[in-house]
Amino acid sequence: MAIRNTAAIVLAAGQSKRYGSNKLLRHLPTGKTLIGHTVDVAEAAGCDPIIVVTGAFETEVRQALAGRKVVFVFNENWAKGMGSSIARGAKELMNLSKPLAAFFILVADQPGLHSDLLRKMMTRFEAHSPPAIRCNYGESWGPPVLFSISLAKELSQLSGEQGARSVLKKHKEKVLEEPFPEGKHDIDKPDDWKVFPGR
Repeated sequence: MAIRNTAAIVLAAGQSKRYGSNKLLRHLPTGKTLIGHTVDVAEAAGCDPIIVVTGAFETEVRQALAGRKVVFVFNENWAKGMGSSIARGAKELMNLSKPLAAFFILVADQPGLHSDLLRKMMTRFEAHSPPAIRCNYGESWGPPVLFSISLAKELSQLSGEQGARSVLKKHKEKVLEEPFPEGKHDIDKPDDWKVFPGR
């Protein structure tokens, strides 16, 4: 399958408790919101479909992305943690008739996310067919993660706060990593903007 057959699941269900308000609506220097930036990056990389998992701020996220070519799905269990949102997105993927080779799990609070990174990961996936490619921040790792569509069922059974770590651990011998030092600059609280290089 060609790498163009790659979807994206954008996690936008959280309550932004530490931020104090909906951080996904915060604007970057470009004028885009964090959630808008994330969807733009996925579109520029050629991801289709782009599934946006909503939750605590469903109405606000939908309004921020009005007119965009995305599929909205509501996670009624959003308060149970990221795992439930990943599961909700994976279930939606499994219901699609479009053949897919892989899909990204994207979080919407990484202002340093860029389409070149996603394209590099897609190219490596096509060349090596790993179960997943995760990003290496230098001293830690995390999203975005590119998963083989073969893992959608496993991910659809997740719950709780741990996200996809259990699935990645199960397949760790074959999981690849892509450098993404900007990934360590995510936005959890207002002070995080002070260390964001683009701010």
